[in-house]
Amino acid sequence: MILLLHLACSSSYPAGPDALDALISDGSTTVSIESDWIIFEPIFPSSDVGFAFYPGGKVEPEAYAPILKQLSDAGITSYLLTVPADLAILDQNAVLDVLDANPRDYWVVGGHSLGGVAAAKMAGQESNIVGLSLWASYPASSVDL
Repeated sequence: MILLLHLACSSSYPAGPDALDALISDGSTTVSIESDWIIFEPIFPSSDVGFAFYPGGKVEPEAYAPILKQLSDAGITSYLLTVPADLAILDQNAVLDVLDANPRDYWVVGGHSLGGVAAAKMAGQESNIVGLSLWASYPASSVDL
């Protein structure tokens, strides 16, 4: 518990200039910054599947903007989750708000490091999550995929 408190109070890895540039809408993608997530909406969608992503522990969510923007440029609507203290473990259910607010039949959920642990948990619980993308991560031993 002390380690978790220390992590929550320490600073996060910041988003670099390229990541901040990826937060600007252009002719391929509209970027909307909401209170609980950032939406990368393709101008010309090619898929009905949505992608929701949990950031890694103590990494600012905006740091993942270039990758999610690339997905959107390819036609996939993507949601970058924001979590308390940049620790997905503190709000593993964050993706549920995205799923509720943006109904789709199919979702892929992903995450980096600790974010992947949260993503795997949710993938094992939600029937409309049909895919899982783990980036330098793994499911917890209690998660049955």
